[in-house]
Amino acid sequence: MVDQTNKAFVDQSETPVATIGSNYLQNYLSGGEVKQGVGILTQKRFYYKGQNFSGSGKDMKHTTEEGVVSIEDITYTMFSHIRNTGMLIFGVVLAVFGAFLFMGSYNTRSDLMGFTGMGLMAAGLFFIVSYFINRRSLFVVSFPGGSFGFDVRYYPIADIRDFQRQLHLLKDHRKGNA
Repeated sequence: MVDQTNKAFVDQSETPVATIGSNYLQNYLSGGEVKQGVGILTQKRFYYKGQNFSGSGKDMKHTTEEGVVSIEDITYTMFSHIRNTGMLIFGVVLAVFGAFLFMGSYNTRSDLMGFTGMGLMAAGLFFIVSYFINRRSLFVVSFPGGSFGFDVRYYPIADIRDFQRQLHLLKDHRKGNA
């Protein structure tokens, strides 16, 4: 898990149990940079590096972070879905109103009304497409003093579910040995 060009990301005495973003991790370990987030879960710690998403809605921010958290310190994991439904509703209303204007232009033979209708339909389509592009689903690992949020659009859901299951199994195992 240690690359010659990068500093050690995971303690060599620890064994990785699960990862999030393994494609991005492979890029990082081969000397590249981390453009998205990667997380490695070992029997003792959670190592993370990359873009951390926090906040919600318009207050959503992302920072580039790197950190290590002990398994015992992880308080919970969750999925957070951010959707701007106002943008979707506005787009649909614009598109429908534009369609009525466009169809009405045939009865009145008004070119201006037809062009206005087409413009409103295009604007409505833009808002609808923007809604689908800008929605986010985050997988958040929380610990005292903060959290690390992965934008899971880039990861297979099976990998995230496996990571979450492994994390909670490790926490349960460590509690049982305490």
